[in-house]
Amino acid sequence: PLVGPHRFAPPRPAPPPAEETYLSAAFESLHRDVRGRRSAPLPGPHQVRYLLVPGFLGDHISDYLDGNLRRLLEMGLDARRVEIDTDGSWGANIDRIWEAVAGSPTPVILIGHSRGGHLIHDWYRLAGDGLREKAEKLVLLQAPVQGSPVADWILEDPFLRAAVASAAGVMGWGDVLGT
Repeated sequence: PLVGPHRFAPPRPAPPPAEETYLSAAFESLHRDVRGRRSAPLPGPHQVRYLLVPGFLGDHISDYLDGNLRRLLEMGLDARRVEIDTDGSWGANIDRIWEAVAGSPTPVILIGHSRGGHLIHDWYRLAGDGLREKAEKLVLLQAPVQGSPVADWILEDPFLRAAVASAAGVMGWGDVLGT
């Protein structure tokens, strides 16, 4: 272990084990149906809009989520990326998600990757009843909803927290610790 005031925090106790459910056979069956185009059709383009919300630093990856968006469009679905500032402030990004959902003429399925998953989850918790009901589904891809050891370490260490906040301010990223 590292020594001094900036060492890793001791491990947290593990949550109680969940009841095991074997889903592999059901998943494999569903996967075969999808690959064989025998699955139930997705809601059509006039029934729902798919909104993709990218993760942290996604603006700096040239083809980030493009393949996913292209595939949805090839399927004839109404899909678009929510243009958030992937290194920007939590509040401004929540506002952009809010606008995208409110501006959709149909219900939406929100798909968020990593920090984008956190953002759509936070948006859903904050949305009023009328707007929340417009979100038919939330799909969180690789969103560490139970935390991340590195993020927890940074948030729990006053020196690291101050260093990250200072660097984010210099970079113009806003409050990255509030997400």
